[in-house]
Amino acid sequence: MKRILVAVGLSVVLASGSSGCGHQARITSDFEEGMGPEGEDHQRYSRDLEFGSAVDMQFRDTEAHIRNGRFREAIRSSQTLFRDHGLDAERRARALLLWARAEGSSLNPERDVASAIARLELLLEDFEQTSAAREAKNLLRRLRRQS
Repeated sequence: MKRILVAVGLSVVLASGSSGCGHQARITSDFEEGMGPEGEDHQRYSRDLEFGSAVDMQFRDTEAHIRNGRFREAIRSSQTLFRDHGLDAERRARALLLWARAEGSSLNPERDVASAIARLELLLEDFEQTSAAREAKNLLRRLRRQS
């Protein structure tokens, strides 16, 4: 089955009051050719539109990198998000959690469990009141059992 994925990113800056608030729209087209269940040729085409803040889109991209095994990209993206001190505690904690998930993934050929554990401990110390803290506790427990 041959699959072709075309992604077109559109950046739209929308003004929100007197302060600029960056938003993005992203159109993703997906075309798939192959054999159907009865051996017949078939084609499928779909198009999706996502809209959100630039930061929300970066979080979605980071999660997609992890799901698709692109751990270096996920780590780089989560580092950028975490180091953005303009983000609130919830988002910084979520970035730190994604960073640890990418580093500690058993599918990551450059897996670094010690670094993932250190990030989760930092999250629990500095961001214990966030929603990411519960997931961080569970991941930390699993990683400690594996190390």
